[in-house]
Amino acid sequence: MRNLLGSLSNWRLQHVLIVGFVLTTAITIVVGSLITYGLINNYLENAQDARIGRDMDLAEAFYKTKLHDISATARRIASSRVVEHNIGPASQDDSHATAAIKSVVDNEIANLPSGTQRFVLVTDVQGSLIAGSLASTGQWGPIGSRADWTSLPIVRAALSQGKDQSATEVFPADVLAALGLEEQAHIVLIETPKAAPEPFDPREGTAGLTLASAAPVFSEDGEVVGAVLAGHLFNQDYTLVDRIKEVAGVDT
Repeated sequence: MRNLLGSLSNWRLQHVLIVGFVLTTAITIVVGSLITYGLINNYLENAQDARIGRDMDLAEAFYKTKLHDISATARRIASSRVVEHNIGPASQDDSHATAAIKSVVDNEIANLPSGTQRFVLVTDVQGSLIAGSLASTGQWGPIGSRADWTSLPIVRAALSQGKDQSATEVFPADVLAALGLEEQAHIVLIETPKAAPEPFDPREGTAGLTLASAAPVFSEDGEVVGAVLAGHLFNQDYTLVDRIKEVAGVDT
């Protein structure tokens, strides 16, 4: 009888030890797995955030470089002695003065790196076009429309304040048509199941997102006598994002 009781006690002790060992092992594995998962997940989140931050910083740097380049174009033409000397007579329809300004604009466009999309135009103090050129899709040609360029806030500010202006602007369809960029700006809106019944902005699909810079032209007396507008249309132009992809090695 004593032997039987001893055997039962040993059997129970063995099972208690086994169960305890199994539970200890299982708890250790579960807790360790949770801690390891949390550490790995935090590491991946931090690495992803750091990469996104780096990519955003790179995109901002490219954006600022592009905007600075466009601003330099506007300032360079606005400060040209040829433009300053001839803008007054050109605003009075003097053909020789207009031709002189046009040569400055054409020379700027012709010396752009291959593949650069850029428009440049010179207006008088009322915002009427004097001369302009467009480089797009490997070709360039004159801008001949006499639109009211003061309808653009950036041009209006440059003329009224006498200071350089640079920004990302939304150009309406009529301005894009005057520039010859209405086809590039046009984006077909695709119907989707959850799309709003009407566009949020009536300009959607026809307006253009543009990097633009306007610089005032001063007379010898220091008065504002005109402005130079330079810009780059983003719509359907992927050179900026392609450049970011090339440098950063990220899928844009």
